[in-house]
Amino acid sequence: MTRQELRERLPGACPCYVPGHASTGCDSTGYDLTRGKDQIVKGILKKAFRPWLLRSARWLVPRSLARSFSNLAALSRMSAWLRSQGPIDCGGDRMALYDRVLRAEGLDAPIDYLEFGVYRGASLRWWCGHVACSEARFYGFDCFEGLPEDWGVARAGTFDVGGKIPAIDDPRLEFVVGLFQDTLRPFLAGHRLERRKVIHMDADLYTSTLYVLSQLAPWIRPGDVIVFDELGSLRMAEHEFRAFEDFCASFRLSVKALGANSLLETFAVKVV
Repeated sequence: MTRQELRERLPGACPCYVPGHASTGCDSTGYDLTRGKDQIVKGILKKAFRPWLLRSARWLVPRSLARSFSNLAALSRMSAWLRSQGPIDCGGDRMALYDRVLRAEGLDAPIDYLEFGVYRGASLRWWCGHVACSEARFYGFDCFEGLPEDWGVARAGTFDVGGKIPAIDDPRLEFVVGLFQDTLRPFLAGHRLERRKVIHMDADLYTSTLYVLSQLAPWIRPGDVIVFDELGSLRMAEHEFRAFEDFCASFRLSVKALGANSLLETFAVKVV
């Protein structure tokens, strides 16, 4: 038996132990007496029970309960973030929020507007209709086949419109059809997003939201505006808010809340 094999089989064994030969500080079994019995017992228990606990935790905490805990934890952090932002201009529906942000930030200008999660096109149609600048560009990203995975109680395929692209007659608008993970990188390879941006996130899912923001990170600049359709969702805080939180932490991005709708669900933030 090699020393490595011995250490794996006998937690607490002295590294210098060779079977049949005791050394200073070790008894005849090879255990380091200077460590004490408590440490030896802890090592044995860890070796015996840690793998079992990792394999059995799913039975100790059911998946539905784990999701509830995760969502409650995200809601707690959301509440703390709201408090850190101070007074927030909130009121009306999401269209009223769009209008306040557009006027306050002077967004009727040569902007790049990117919307992720178009569905039937209500918000995209609003922005195309309220930004008159002829040099503005609009991009709508969606597969138009519904959610690619479950979103809480909403099953994969929810929001499927049968691949039908919304009828929005605007020469400034381009649709990018497909899953974000398939279309965004090729899109970014062919477009230089160096102008001020409005990024509208209605991707719903944690995975989709985090993927999009991470891919856009090299292009995001101070002054850019990000709108989250369901940042303050009570039932789904572990999705959009958690993705927003993880993105800001990972890329050390600072933002300021510009406002929200009356339900504190749809939020607009500005990169600072």
